[in-house]
Amino acid sequence: MLLSLTLILYKCPDLDHDAYVNRDFIGKSINLKGTQILDSVYGAIELNVFDTILLVRLKSNNTLFKLFSINNLSFISDLGVYGDGPDEWRAPRYCGQYCKTSTSYLIWINDIFKNRFILVELEGLNVKIIKEHQINPVLNMDRDLFYQDSNCLIGNQGMDAIQKARLCFYNPISDSIKYSWDLPEIEDVYKLTRNEVFDIFFDHLRMKSDGSLFVSAFERFDRIDKMDRDGQVIKSMLGNERNGYSKSYISDFKTNDGMKNLKYYYTWLQATDKYIYALYLDQTDEYYNVAPKPVEIHVFDWELNSIYNLKINDYLICFAVDKNNSCVYGLDYYNEKILQYDISFMDTEYIIPNYDSIE
Repeated sequence: MLLSLTLILYKCPDLDHDAYVNRDFIGKSINLKGTQILDSVYGAIELNVFDTILLVRLKSNNTLFKLFSINNLSFISDLGVYGDGPDEWRAPRYCGQYCKTSTSYLIWINDIFKNRFILVELEGLNVKIIKEHQINPVLNMDRDLFYQDSNCLIGNQGMDAIQKARLCFYNPISDSIKYSWDLPEIEDVYKLTRNEVFDIFFDHLRMKSDGSLFVSAFERFDRIDKMDRDGQVIKSMLGNERNGYSKSYISDFKTNDGMKNLKYYYTWLQATDKYIYALYLDQTDEYYNVAPKPVEIHVFDWELNSIYNLKINDYLICFAVDKNNSCVYGLDYYNEKILQYDISFMDTEYIIPNYDSIE
């Protein structure tokens, strides 16, 4: 693979005032109480659901995922073996993109340390890699990654990227890259180190199932952005605090107190065809991972209207949405618990427009 990339750079235009939504109203507040499930599973670090399968990612040097049926939470199989062999994975990340055939599932996995994006076929207990795209390691695309077509992989970058862009559009065939630079503006960003820039602009990315829209949430900004498939921000939800961003980030980084006054806002993201679900922490660095606190899952429609505020008395680090059973699975990592929360009320209380037909 060539280490020199063909670069195509562009800056997205500024948004009109109408493209911003202030979060003056946090949807209807609902208190959720979780029930512990899968209490024999240890070392879970991420949860996802595709179709009727709960995918539990493990912190392990052996088995990497466990698959469970959402119908009765029964164990189906292990998935992925840690290692350097051709059929082994090093640091796999699943970002919600899959399709279903008459006999199998096809899921996309970003095998980060091997710099490859693989399409994995799951047919019963048989697992086979049926497509593989090599990624130029210079790009450091070790975050969320999505397949658009054989000429375009779309994702965000890790801390070793040469420069931080909003989105990367990578052509693995020609080894060329197009960037979207539509990042929130902060003062004196040039004074930051590369790691500090990565920390401030660390984001979570999800794609609508038809590939028409993306949603992004920065952990350090109290805001959520909706983007088109070209990476242009077309609407933003700005939180109440600091109007969605802060001009004091630079001084926060450079003071003797370091980052302790900086906050974590949206720390996990999931999306369905109707809703966007964002895990809201609202906790400073000083107490992050040290002082457990209740969290909230903010639920938006695809116009970024706030629909629900799901209040949870557990210190979740991530969650997965089960549309079939109208529930959320949450991971309380520090207490080694996977919990299930009922959200069946969402099936009847609100009717959300089908934005697929009008966007």
